[in-house]
Amino acid sequence: MSASLPGPPEAPAEQAVDAGLPASALEPPDHDIRAVLAITPFRRLWLALGLSSLGDWLGLLATTALASTLADTSSGKLLAVSGVFILRLAPAVLFGPLAGVVADRLSRRLVLVYGDVLRFVLFCTIPLVGTLWWLYVATVLVEIVGLFWMPAKDATVPNLVPRKRLEAANQLSLVVTYGSAPVAALLFAGLTLASGVLDGVWSHLEGNPTYLAMYANALTFLVSALVIWRLDFPQTTNHTAKQESILRTAVEGWKYIGSTPLVRGLVLGMLGAFAAGGLVIGLAPAFVSALGAGSPGYGTLFAAVFLGMALGMWLAPRLLAEFSRRRLFGLSIAAAGCWLILLSAIPNIALAVFFTIGLGSCAGAAWVTGYTLLGLEVGDDIRGRTFAFVQSMVRVVLISVLALGPIVAAGLSQLLNLPATLHINDDVSLTYTGVMATFLLAGFGAIAIGYVSYRQMDDRRGIPLVRDLAQAIAQRQLQDAPVRRAAYPGRFVAFEGGDGAGKSTQVRLLGEWLTEHGYTPLLTHEPGATEAGVKMREVLLHGGELTPRAEALLFAADRAHHVETVVRPALEAGEVVVTDRFSDSSVAYQGTGRDLGTAEVAQLSRWATQGLVPDLTIVLDVEPDIGRLRRDDQHDRLEQEPDEFHARVRERFLALARRAPSRYLVVDAALGPQQIHREVLDRLTALLPESATERAAREEREAAELAAREQAERDRQRHAEVEAQVIAERQARRRTEEAAREQARQQAQLEAAARAAAEQAEAAEAAARAAAERAAADRAAAAAAAERAAEEQAAREQAARERAARERAARERAAREEAARQDATQAAPAQTRPMRAVGGDQRPGAGDDATAPLPASATQPLPLEEEIFNLGEREQR
Repeated sequence: MSASLPGPPEAPAEQAVDAGLPASALEPPDHDIRAVLAITPFRRLWLALGLSSLGDWLGLLATTALASTLADTSSGKLLAVSGVFILRLAPAVLFGPLAGVVADRLSRRLVLVYGDVLRFVLFCTIPLVGTLWWLYVATVLVEIVGLFWMPAKDATVPNLVPRKRLEAANQLSLVVTYGSAPVAALLFAGLTLASGVLDGVWSHLEGNPTYLAMYANALTFLVSALVIWRLDFPQTTNHTAKQESILRTAVEGWKYIGSTPLVRGLVLGMLGAFAAGGLVIGLAPAFVSALGAGSPGYGTLFAAVFLGMALGMWLAPRLLAEFSRRRLFGLSIAAAGCWLILLSAIPNIALAVFFTIGLGSCAGAAWVTGYTLLGLEVGDDIRGRTFAFVQSMVRVVLISVLALGPIVAAGLSQLLNLPATLHINDDVSLTYTGVMATFLLAGFGAIAIGYVSYRQMDDRRGIPLVRDLAQAIAQRQLQDAPVRRAAYPGRFVAFEGGDGAGKSTQVRLLGEWLTEHGYTPLLTHEPGATEAGVKMREVLLHGGELTPRAEALLFAADRAHHVETVVRPALEAGEVVVTDRFSDSSVAYQGTGRDLGTAEVAQLSRWATQGLVPDLTIVLDVEPDIGRLRRDDQHDRLEQEPDEFHARVRERFLALARRAPSRYLVVDAALGPQQIHREVLDRLTALLPESATERAAREEREAAELAAREQAERDRQRHAEVEAQVIAERQARRRTEEAAREQARQQAQLEAAARAAAEQAEAAEAAARAAAERAAADRAAAAAAAERAAEEQAAREQAARERAARERAARERAAREEAARQDATQAAPAQTRPMRAVGGDQRPGAGDDATAPLPASATQPLPLEEEIFNLGEREQR
């Protein structure tokens, strides 16, 4: 960062580049939203948070609407919707502490990604199952997953953005968290209307207009998981011992919250702020009913709470940028209680909306301030448990408020005999109910909580609150600075701190170091660095009595002359200006110590210096009593002020450093001079330009490096030439070897071709021989077949002849037999022989003379075949 004049943030990076400096030389304000969104990891996480928040609100609307449709009776519908709300809040009691331990012990990136994926799956199952019992189960599971998701997200944000931009980052986070509610309502209405068009295409949606919204809600979580998966999380050191039990880890987190006054006050205040807003929402229906506003009044009051919260989150840190955040936290809670009292005291619907916006604004301011302070003050190793405890207790408080609010209101109505009407005049009357009495009681409770938080966290004790608030408002009004000028080529370093902190010693040590390293330093101080300044210093420190305003004007006059004649010319010449005190001393000593108002004194110094601010301000922090001991008996008019005066001055220096940590370095002045000097150099070396000595050394080093590179290049070329020659020879040998291998391969191919041709010729000859053999075999077989056929034909013919002969013989035999029978018939009477006696041969002719003549057929010779074929027959006969 270079010395420059403050002003509107038009193109700071371009101005820095034009001046030959890095783009970070001119930084945007700490609350600049564009600067926060320019941080890629945070921007992606913020988009994922927006999608998850949109899904949460859309899921709440869809689940309550679906619960109402799944119930049968009118009372059942009311109980179903109430059950959804209760089940969304109840798991925090059991799983809140465990969620904090998980956020501190496991990878937050994995917790966020898996949490979104699980919610995507659970919301998808609700319309797929389509029953009321699963709606309740899924609601509980979704809420449990959300309890793990939110602490991991809240604990991650402080690691993604610089400390000075954490408040703006929390503003964006909370705005997108609550600002997505109306967007979700519009989206829910649009999706339910679209469901009536799409149910003809997808029958699953028919009669279930909330299903499409449920699927869209699930999709938002899936997209959020994909965004976070691509996010690079910074590496952090987790000091939580892995071997510790979950219960012990959770108990240690609770002990830390209870034993740390700041954290305890933050948690107490945040719960009180949330309880105030929740009480209004829980009792709003009965409240507007008593005012005769009905449902429209309830909707208006509901919207007023969230509108006020958004305004408070967005505007409070900007309007009170110079006000202590610790004081702002307790003050916001107490102010919220005051708005609750007004809401209870004036029962008018128009004024009630106005009071509710004020209440929401104060609650939102307390909420964003508390989140920022928790992120800044709580270590990373315990931050997850802290945020989980806060979120769990918020849900417990909300459940308690929603459950006990109506009971308390009813009890107060009976106890105080309410409602009661107060007649102001004939035209104006005010009616008070138990709800209004509850608001009144809650308002006093919020004031008490705010007071306790304020007392535990006050970091500006001894400074009246009203005056401090007025100065912060005035500082806001006096922020118009001169137009920013181009950065100077030189650098401007200022040492600030209480008297006796050792500033002069550090200025001297830094000057010696700058000279040794080739810089041209200008060591100066205020007041009294010029001839005119010497005279003014005498008046200021050792002169007569001066009024505080005269003292402030004399310091401003000395500074104006000092800057115009010494500081600015040296910066324009490129020198490094190191001053012992500058504008912050006037703000601390005259603005706070003399109680003139830091805003007016700061504006006076800006006018005197034309807006010049140091590139780096080193605050040497010293306790007032230690500074007094270091000064011994040497006391000027300011040093002789009491320790209370120097305590206020010290606190102002620290407050200035807290508000712009990028331009300040706070060092404990109790350290040794050399150790302080080393810390200063560690921070300063990144801001200093290159000195002449460093430039000469760099040029010499670059020349040596260039010569070395050239020599290396020549060596490389020679080596490359040798290597190329070797490669060429290797390639020549490779080509020769490849040619020989190719020739051998071709010869082998020729030989293989010759062998193949010979084998083919042999195969052809073998085939011819086989064909001839097959032909000869075929001819022989044909001849044999013909011979067999001839033989068979001859045999058939012979058989036919023999058959014909047999038939002729048979015919002839038959003819002869016939003739014989006829002859026998004719000769029968003459040839009759007597029969043999009993016991003799009974056949005719038996016993007759053996010489009896035989028939002619018996003496006739038979043919050969007849003889053969009739042999058996004759034997039988």
